[in-house]
This record gives sequence, structure tokens and C-alpha cells, in this order.
Amino acid sequence: MDYNTIIIIAGSIIILIALLIVMRSNNQEPDNHYNSSIIHLQNIKDQELELQQVVIHELEGLKGDMGIIKEDISTLFSLYNDLNRNSLSKGASNNDTGQKEVEPFNQKLNYNIFTQKNTDIIRLHQEGNSPDEIARKLNKSIREIEMVIKLVK
Repeated sequence: MDYNTIIIIAGSIIILIALLIVMRSNNQEPDNHYNSSIIHLQNIKDQELELQQVVIHELEGLKGDMGIIKEDISTLFSLYNDLNRNSLSKGASNNDTGQKEVEPFNQKLNYNIFTQKNTDIIRLHQEGNSPDEIARKLNKSIREIEMVIKLVK
């Protein structure tokens, strides 16, 4: 055989062996990669299950707390209603004797909101300004100023 032929055959064998090694290593790597990915995903799933169990446990504790709060609220409502009834009955008995009637809470609340919205008008009126002057200073109608002054008195 010729020296060139031997070199070509030896080179071809080396190339075939190298290709075989590369193909085997490529076939093994994806399996290892997929196996490690599956193991990683399984670990993540286990961690999520643990977190879900912790959250469920905390929610059950909160349900118990909410039950206690509901009981407290109902107790407070009953106490408020009892006090309200007692104060109304005392107010009715005080009315008979000529004393001042107890003002309901909603009326006080509405009056407070009214006075907060109209503090400028009330302040200027207390300083001694006339309704015309107040209307000019605040750029409002005279009728609105007069109404607020009458309601505050």
C-alpha cells in the first residue's frame, strides 16, 4: 500500500472515532440536563407546597381571630344599643322635668361637617363683617352667606 493511502485511512478512522465520541457526549448531556431540571422543578414544587401549608395554617388562625372580633363587635353593638336606649329614656324623663333633650349623634355629626365646610364664613362673621363683605371676600353669593349665618346661630 501506498503511504498516502495509509494516512487517508488513518485520518478517516480518527475522524469517525471523534464523531462517535461527540455524538455519545451529546446524547448523554441532554438527559443529565433534563434530569437536573426535573429535580429542580420538583424541589420548587415541594417548597411551594410547604408555603401553601403555612399560608393555610395562618388563614385558619385568622378565621379564629375573625370569629372573636365578630363576637366583640356584636357585644359592642348590644352595649351601644343598651346605652342609647338608656340615654333616650333618661332624655324623655328629663324632658318632663324641663331639662334639655339629648341630641342624636347623626345630627351632631352633620352639624360638625357643616361647620367644617363653612369655617371661613363663620370666622369672618365672628370678626364682625357684614354678609355683603363676606360674600365679596369669598366670592360667594349673599344668599349662601345669609343661610350659613342663620344656620350657625
